[in-house]
Parts: sequence; structure tokens; C-alpha cells
Amino acid sequence: MTNDGTTGPTWRGDDPAASGWTAPTPGAPTAPGGPAQPPPPGSPVSSQPAAPVTYRSWQPGIIPLRPLNFGDVLVAPFKAMRFNRAVVLGLPLVISIGAALIGAAAIWALYTDPQLGLLSAVPTLSGVSPLTVALGIGAIAVYFLADVIAGAVVAPGIARGALGEKITANFALSQVWRRFWSLVGLYALQLLVLLTVWAIVGGGAVAVIVALVAIDDSMWALAILIMLLVVLVFVLVSAVITLFTTLLRPIIVLEDVGVFQSIRRLRALLRGNFWRALGEFIVGFIAISVVSQAIGSVFQFALVLPLAFLDANPDVAAVAFAGLYALVVALTAALTYSYIGGLSATIYIDLRIRQEGFDIDLARAAEARAGAR
Repeated sequence: MTNDGTTGPTWRGDDPAASGWTAPTPGAPTAPGGPAQPPPPGSPVSSQPAAPVTYRSWQPGIIPLRPLNFGDVLVAPFKAMRFNRAVVLGLPLVISIGAALIGAAAIWALYTDPQLGLLSAVPTLSGVSPLTVALGIGAIAVYFLADVIAGAVVAPGIARGALGEKITANFALSQVWRRFWSLVGLYALQLLVLLTVWAIVGGGAVAVIVALVAIDDSMWALAILIMLLVVLVFVLVSAVITLFTTLLRPIIVLEDVGVFQSIRRLRALLRGNFWRALGEFIVGFIAISVVSQAIGSVFQFALVLPLAFLDANPDVAAVAFAGLYALVVALTAALTYSYIGGLSATIYIDLRIRQEGFDIDLARAAEARAGAR
């Protein structure tokens, strides 16, 4: 059931009898109690009532219900930010500011720790207080949790926005919360894989370089070339791993599945569409990085410039600068979380449209909603 009382594609868990966002199930019964029949090849499986599909159904929300082109995918997150600000932009902003405030508190505790004496003319550096250690550990934990939640919480807003429906922040958070530990497990798996890749690639490169230099001291040029190639390989592999884990988040949240089930699901969706999805993700990531950097630079200049004209204590000015800088970082992080989360959810929907004909399901649901109004 949607917020306006009509029927639409739902997440598993909203309505046990209808789970339009879950993977299609071949062999579904054609009628209650009837025998299971496999669907015709290439036909979508829908749990929605068959409603006539008209022109108005093909873009009821932020995206057209057809295989999306490159521009559609890159622009959809910005459309979602305007369409449902509270969920797509507001929640990542609140989460980012909360993490920044805790980080600022940890920095303040470190700066004013009497055992360190950083405010003294000659720092004592006799130790670190338990409060400083606790705040530091808490800030790191909160940062990781913010990174887990802020990107995933956007997915429900994008999914519902495809039907022209706005959802509340509480509803979006509830969708993430029920799969919170799966998202945490995915984050831990991503870190483990990245560290493993770095250890294998980096360790192998170091061993080769050491062997080359031991054989001939004049092999430094080749050693540097090998290091550059290693960095390039690691960047490309990291981009692929990040693409996979970023696309797994909307699958986990929207289809209410675990980590390994979502991996199998993503492999099926990416079949024949991997390079398109990778290109969309890389271009989108570069674009939002440039935009965030530009916005961050403007905000930093606007917020920090007044400090240059204030006759303030250097310590006070340093603390003020750190606080303003943390605020700017929170704003740019929120924009990045919002865009990347929206981009991954949009790519996921496009993959389902291409592989499963999911645009037909969405169009029928949109037609049913429009007819019920």
C-alpha cells in the first residue's frame, strides 16, 4: 500500500502478499490455487493487477519508465533531491552533520586535553585522558555508521519517486533499519576485500621491485613504472568493488535480502550490462566529486574569510576554523551521499528494466494509482 492508499510495487516486508521490488519468481501460479506455469521467455513477472497502460504511465515520477539513457541516469538523483528533499537530501544532511559534530567534539577534547597540554606554551604530552580516547573511538564508529546509512537511506526515496510518490523520513529509515546488520556486514566485506586486494597487489609489486633493484641498481625507472601500474590497477579494481557494493545497498534495502543473496542477484542483473553500469557510476562519481569540491571551496572561503578580519585569540580562531571546516565537510558529504545513493538506486532500477521488463510493472502500478484518484 502506498502513502496515498493505492496499490503499487512494494518492498518485501510492507505487504507479505505483494513484493514488487523483489526478484521475479519463475513458475508463479497464474491463478489462486492454479498450477504453476513458467512465463513466456522475456516476459516480466508482476504481482500487480493487470491495468491498462497508457501514455501517462510512462513517466509518473522522476524517471521515464523505459531503459534509461546515460543522461537519464546521471540527472535522476538531482531530480529526486528536488522531488523529495526530506528523504533524499535531508536525511544524509542530518546524518552527516551529526557525524561532524561528534568528530568536532573529539577534536576539541584532544585539543583541550590537560594531559596533552596542547594549549600550553610547552605541551606536556604526559598521556591521553580516557574521555579523549572514548570520544575518538566514538567519532570513528559514528563515521562508519554514517557512511553505511547515509547512502542506503536514499534508495527508498528514489524507488518511490519513480512512481511519483513521496515518502516520509521515518518510512525510509524503517526500510534501512530492518536490514541494518546486512548493510554493516556489506561494509565490513568491502573493507576486507579492498585490504586483501591491496595486500596482494601491493605486496607482489614490492617483491618484484626489491628483486629488480637487487639484481641491478639501474632498474629504478622500471620499478617506478611498475609502481604506477600497480596504482592504476588498484584504482580500477577499487572502482569495480565500489560499484558492486554501492549497487548492493539498494538491493538489500528494497528487496529485503541478505548480503550473499544480494550478490547473486546483482550478478544476474549485471549480465550484459556491466560496462554500461560501470561507466555510469564512474562518470557520476567524478561529476559529483567536482561539484562537491567547487561548492565546498566556495563555502570555505565564505565562512573562513571573516576570521581573517577578526582580532581574536589564535586558539579561538583555530577552533572556529575547525568547526566551520567540519560544517563544510558535512555539507559536501551529504551532497555526495545523496547523489551516489540516488545514482546507485537509479542504476538498479534501470538494470531491472533491461533484464526483467520492470518498466511494465511500474507503469501498471502508476496507472492503477492514477485511476484510483
